[in-house]
Amino acid sequence: MPQLRILYPFEFGTLMGGGQHSLLDLIADLDPGRFQAVVVCPPVGDLMASASARGAVTVPAGAGAVWVFSPRRIFRTCLDAVAAIFRIVRTLRLHRIRLVHANNIPAFLYSVAARALTGSTLPVIWHDRGFGQYPNPLWKLARWVLNQRPNYHLVCTTSGCADVWVQRGVNPSRMSVIYNGISTERFSPASVLDAKAALGLDGRSVIGMAARSSRNKGHSVLLRALARVRDSHPDAVALFIGGVGTSPDDAVYQKELSELAEELHVSGQVIWAGPVSNDRLPGFLAACDIVVNPSFHEAFGRVIAEAMLMAKPVIATRAGGAPELIEEGLSGYLIDPGDDHALAGRITALLNHPEHGIAIGAAAARRARALFDVTDTTHRIEQLYSQLLTSSARQHVD
Repeated sequence: MPQLRILYPFEFGTLMGGGQHSLLDLIADLDPGRFQAVVVCPPVGDLMASASARGAVTVPAGAGAVWVFSPRRIFRTCLDAVAAIFRIVRTLRLHRIRLVHANNIPAFLYSVAARALTGSTLPVIWHDRGFGQYPNPLWKLARWVLNQRPNYHLVCTTSGCADVWVQRGVNPSRMSVIYNGISTERFSPASVLDAKAALGLDGRSVIGMAARSSRNKGHSVLLRALARVRDSHPDAVALFIGGVGTSPDDAVYQKELSELAEELHVSGQVIWAGPVSNDRLPGFLAACDIVVNPSFHEAFGRVIAEAMLMAKPVIATRAGGAPELIEEGLSGYLIDPGDDHALAGRITALLNHPEHGIAIGAAAARRARALFDVTDTTHRIEQLYSQLLTSSARQHVD
């Protein structure tokens, strides 16, 4: 049987977040006897090279690092959109694509436009990695498109995300809930002492946070919590893993965080690790006694699942997908967004009773292996591909 070529258009080239890493893990785990990945994305950044290293055919789109909608540069955005659509049209024809799997809303809408221009009936999947958080015109357009054709399909990363779209009027028969898949080989329990030694953190209590520096991620909440924890645990350090985000405000925010650390007198207890590749991330997470995710909104929270797989007690916020990943008090803890007092309390309790943290981490690892194994996730997505391709073939015959 010849390989079926699946197109994965992605609007970002430089930003390597949870969505990008989930896509790369999927590509690496696809059955090579059945599917061939074709990735269209901007040529600037790591995504194209990483996809190619995992066996994907790669097609550059645009000359920059991103082809995302920006109301502040509307003329240029429209030109980029038209160029992206015609690049997808060309790729559909040249590579004989059988199905499109778009991983963000512009890529989905561009793919639908390209499909219309080619006159094809191939299925188009939109993998919503944003928990429905889009401007009204965009989500209304996406809802209308999804309800137009049975071979347009929405994949949500949590049931909570699916509920949002059902409430907004999307036909439930056009939707599936599939958790992000993560390699249980790369992210697995490892020696805390060895990991701390490798990073020069021997004898320190390490509170880790892995996220790019964007206001939504809540770094300031952890800094304020650290100031509360300092008196009872002067050995505690906050390990911030991740680079500065892509917007101009992200650089401003990073500067504000450094100033806040000075103001709170915790600069000596803060380590800014900077950007860390996904291959090196397990070593950093292994050095953490606790992992926190204080985001004000997190569609899925891939790092939560990664830390759980590594048997870390995780403290996250009741926002977005985290309440579905973590069983409160059993496999981690949940706090309200922005509540540094509650975060400090949970951190202190776990540092005071490390044996309890070990038990919570073990329960988290069991849950994560059951829910987020990339092999299971890939199998479910491959089943969806087969289902949509079969349905599309029947429609074509009819």
